[in-house]
Amino acid sequence: MRMKVRGKEIEKIVWELGDPDGRIWGAELIFTDGSSEILDADHPLVAIMRCLWDYFADTAERLEQRIKQEYEIEFDAEI
Repeated sequence: MRMKVRGKEIEKIVWELGDPDGRIWGAELIFTDGSSEILDADHPLVAIMRCLWDYFADTAERLEQRIKQEYEIEFDAEI
């Protein structure tokens, strides 16, 4: 899937994670022409990804708890 912003094709998105909480603070869009654009925490794309990140982190935590309860398995590392 190719994504474009204002007619420029995105090569990759680099997410900036905050310390110590690990939440998404911002992003850098890197375009195929070598240019880039910084997105701050208030940008809608960053806000959407932050919500998805939190949702999947919560889902993984609940899944870990369910596995521990149902199968009595302990994890050595956090999910």
